[in-house]
Amino acid sequence: MLFTLDPWIEAKLSVLREKVLRHDHLSEEESQELDSLIEYGSSYLKWAKEVS
Repeated sequence: MLFTLDPWIEAKLSVLREKVLRHDHLSEEESQELDSLIEYGSSYLKWAKEVS
């Protein structure tokens, strides 16, 4: 079974990834947003593993 990310999440992760690769500092808001996306992704993967 193939799972895809929501396009909004993919776009947000792409922006944050580029900042990290450029060694730019994330703002507090961006850091919290990244933590939330990681938490969401972990929950999503656990769910995907259970239903597959």
